Amino acid sequence: MKTLFAILLLLFTSKSACAQTPYMDTLKKHLLLNSTPDTQRVLLLAGLAYATAFMKPDSGMLYAQKGVNLARKIGFMKGEMYCKRSMGASMWLAGEYSEANGLLLEALKYAKSISDSSWQIDIYRDLSANNRDQGNYREGLMYSFKAIELAKFNKQPTNKLGLSYMEAGAIYQEMNIPDSALYYLHLVNLPDNANNSGFIGFNFLMIGRTYAKMGNDALALKYYKLSTEALSKSNDTKDIVSVYTSIAKLYKKEYKTDSCIYYAKMGFDIAQNASFKKGLFETSLFLSEIYEKKDAGQSLSYFKIATAAKDSMFNLQKTMRFLNSQFNEQVRLREEEANKLSYRNKIRTYLLLAALGFFLVLAIILYRNNRHKQKAKAAIEKSYNKLKSTQAQLIQSEKNGFTW
Repeated sequence: MKTLFAILLLLFTSKSACAQTPYMDTLKKHLLLNSTPDTQRVLLLAGLAYATAFMKPDSGMLYAQKGVNLARKIGFMKGEMYCKRSMGASMWLAGEYSEANGLLLEALKYAKSISDSSWQIDIYRDLSANNRDQGNYREGLMYSFKAIELAKFNKQPTNKLGLSYMEAGAIYQEMNIPDSALYYLHLVNLPDNANNSGFIGFNFLMIGRTYAKMGNDALALKYYKLSTEALSKSNDTKDIVSVYTSIAKLYKKEYKTDSCIYYAKMGFDIAQNASFKKGLFETSLFLSEIYEKKDAGQSLSYFKIATAAKDSMFNLQKTMRFLNSQFNEQVRLREEEANKLSYRNKIRTYLLLAALGFFLVLAIILYRNNRHKQKAKAAIEKSYNKLKSTQAQLIQSEKNGFTW
């Protein structure tokens, strides 16, 4: 049982270890056991969904949906949200951006309600990546910086902060701001082991792309090869597609057409088999450009595939759903900020009233003390005057020769 809990913890903190067959086989084995409680089955399905998403997102969605259904049946809200987060990640990887955004925001709201800062960081990173892949860089950076801030404030493990830096660096790379990209990407400091190989591979990929944009093709190719080595240990096929596409673009610059087509087709085949729509769009569009002067028929065929993939990701209906979810999130954040401001104003008002009350009580006490002093002074003066009068009478009596 302890082993199962350790695996579940690993699943929710690492994509690379999750993607490895031994871990997935272990999870499937526990799912088949009749002795496994339903709550753990839900968590196992959430973990399998997230693990599978980086190899085949459609399968990840199926595992996540099974988990959601079981969680609802047994009333396990936390498990349902875990599964929805995994489904959101699967949909992001599949290019279903609007649906992913809604599910991730729902999971984030729940994570905030239970004050789970570690889980919030993970979801912020997913939201950042989901926006990055659509070109919504401002929103992506907002989420990545929220993850960084939360990781620092709550003193999370080094890998949490490192992965948040990595996401910020990836966005700056996409924005073609190389200095900022390299700054954040080089802040990433992850132990070189199987659990982190997928993340390390992605980080190398982003560094390579940054150097490619700076015109340093030799360094770019070096990091692409490092990325391929790391990703091959994790079965993170989604990012392997990106590496092959990046290598193909380098060979295109060097007019090595055969090598260019070889790597581009490798990326295309993986993306098509795994249903990575963004990877399919990028590789097919690239191949269409390569074949434009070489084979018009091939060029048109790849262009049609690219168009279909793009329409699937960015049709009007999906775009409107995404914009609505973004708008609703902005409204929610503003309401949250307004509530915080209102709460702070109430605290200030209560403190001011308390201060006024304190000074009012102090003034009353001082006033009463002053009155007492005045009364005491008046009594003393009266006694003193009486004493003086008596003394004068005694003196006068002595002068007149009378006695009392």
